[in-house]
Amino acid sequence: MIKNTVLIPSYQPGLSLSLLVQKLKKTGFTHIIVVDDGSGEAYRKYFTFCEANGAIIVRHEKNMGKGAALKTGIRAAAEYFPNDTGIVTADGDGQHLTKDILRVSEELSENPGSLVLGVRDFSGRNVPWRSRFGNRFTSFFFRITNGVRLSDTQTGLRGFSSTLYDTLGEVINNPTTGGNRTKERSVSDIVYIGY
Repeated sequence: MIKNTVLIPSYQPGLSLSLLVQKLKKTGFTHIIVVDDGSGEAYRKYFTFCEANGAIIVRHEKNMGKGAALKTGIRAAAEYFPNDTGIVTADGDGQHLTKDILRVSEELSENPGSLVLGVRDFSGRNVPWRSRFGNRFTSFFFRITNGVRLSDTQTGLRGFSSTLYDTLGEVINNPTTGGNRTKERSVSDIVYIGY
């Protein structure tokens, strides 16, 4: 059994969210939290499907943004699954594949106390120019301001050890907090949507 919670913040999702939860269950994830970030009644069917497939749904009455949805989900994970090794965050829009979520989860389990980033390869021809430029710019800026080289500062596919929950905001802003506990795990199959 996989001892990490998958946390999916979601605002006005489509069918891809429901399919992701279904695939995660088939892969062996038993602890899944989906945060409905004020999506409204028109989207309730997707969350109902997720719930029917074993996910815990936590709701915001109004849209509060991805950061707030992540914080709500982390609190829920600590409450519902306090003995899990950690949390793996993923996007529900189909960008993160189940096998890559599993890779980050495995890396997290092998490296307790770490922050694991599912890093994308931006060198391919199918990568939109603005994605490539944006990641290079933020990676460079992060290295200059924090002294740490990260391949992908914008990834939504991340694993957080449960030991980091109390200092999560600090660790996200500066992965060297408390020593270098940041691990990168290559994910090869990122799907670009809407480009």
